[in-house]
Amino acid sequence: MVPKTSFTLHAFERFDRPEAQLHLTPAEVAELLDSDRALPLGQEAGTKRVHWLLFSIPNNYAFVVVQDEKTGEVVTVFPVDYENQWVVSLDAVDEAKRLALNAEKSLAPDAQEQDGKKNSTGKS
Repeated sequence: MVPKTSFTLHAFERFDRPEAQLHLTPAEVAELLDSDRALPLGQEAGTKRVHWLLFSIPNNYAFVVVQDEKTGEVVTVFPVDYENQWVVSLDAVDEAKRLALNAEKSLAPDAQEQDGKKNSTGKS
């Protein structure tokens, strides 16, 4: 199990770089990772770096997150087509999008309000 997500300075800087074009905050990325709303792509050979595919609803685009599985630190974040280094199936992107949409629904104020009403009445 990966420890709670944190970010290296380099990862924080990636959020502000024009080529990243990521319209999620580090906190939103951490929430997706910590709530299992990212799709595992694999691990770098000889390292503890795990690669995750996540989908940004505001971008309508997939991104790769590289995270140290021992410390939980996100090392970097980049678009799935960054420098044409990645080949990711459409099925994987669709699954990452489904996970992100489920996360967005569960965090929506209306959903939280309804959940609170259900809990207070004892009905589901």
